[in-house]
Amino acid sequence: MGGGPGVFHAGSPGLAAGGDAAAVTPPSPTSEAVASGGTPSAKTFGAFTDPDSRIASYSSVITNATGSTARSGSNLGAYTFSGHGDGSSFTLSLHALDAGGNKLATATHTVNIAADTVDLNALAMEDINLTDGSWTLSDPGSLIKSVAWDAGTKKNTVTMNALASGNAVYNWKNSSTKSGPRWYRTAAIDGNSLSRGDAFVGIYVINSDDTVRDFKGDVIIGIARDGAQTLVSNLLFGGAICSLFSTSVPSNASYGVYSYSAATSAGTSGPDNGLITYLHGGEKVGGGASYPLASDGTANNVSTRSSNQNISTGGSPMHQVVAIGTYNNTATIAQDATMVFAAKYSLIQPVI
Repeated sequence: MGGGPGVFHAGSPGLAAGGDAAAVTPPSPTSEAVASGGTPSAKTFGAFTDPDSRIASYSSVITNATGSTARSGSNLGAYTFSGHGDGSSFTLSLHALDAGGNKLATATHTVNIAADTVDLNALAMEDINLTDGSWTLSDPGSLIKSVAWDAGTKKNTVTMNALASGNAVYNWKNSSTKSGPRWYRTAAIDGNSLSRGDAFVGIYVINSDDTVRDFKGDVIIGIARDGAQTLVSNLLFGGAICSLFSTSVPSNASYGVYSYSAATSAGTSGPDNGLITYLHGGEKVGGGASYPLASDGTANNVSTRSSNQNISTGGSPMHQVVAIGTYNNTATIAQDATMVFAAKYSLIQPVI
């Protein structure tokens, strides 16, 4: 049952002694405040005061101040609600009617669901945990041995199988074929999938563990047309990159922007981590800007990169991707070498 009236027959009409009808009195108005992400409780109305048994039926109507909630139920209830969301506000009215369909009294129940508020002055970002069960691993070269997550440090430790000889297909910044391992899942905001035509912003923070430099490699986090593809023109991938260009311990990483099949990054002045913003979607691979950040939060460099490559098919939904590869075409990987990094992100889709 949606927003239209529902009529339910109750009893038979009656008149007070002397022919004067006694007034019907509804139960007191009620209300419920529901937290963001919550579900309204089922509603059962209290009994109407009806001394002369005038009520013959009930008619319910839902009025939406915000949203498009529907109700289902009969008589005094219980009434349940569907189609609501954060920010929904509605009132369920229950009319008591006489045998002629005339309204005798009305009871009301109002529900307000809190909006999903975001503090843009202190934007909460989501940690990337490759072991949380939401990711699918595609590993054409069988380079991944295992992955572990440290809930305290928020770091992923990826343990590798050996790559005895360097190959361009494992360097995400080179070659038309991308055979490096990658984890992918549906790209979504608040459970709503993102497609190639949606224009949205990705904000990424990557922090490499500078005490671990087992091989020269890259980790890339972003959005792709299809994360399982190996051909660059089918993958159509862009986002944030962290490059480990040295095996000296300790050493800093460089942070930057990856777009389509190349990257621009900076590692001068010893960045502590990287802050990258990227404009995704709009049927383009897109592009972004990177700040390698010092430990005090100041930027010690800036780099930008973009691609005008079209995404004209597929990408419904787009995929969120975490990819690992070698830093260059000749880099090798020893058995059980590790890459350790923390990463977090936020996806924002503006109303245009």
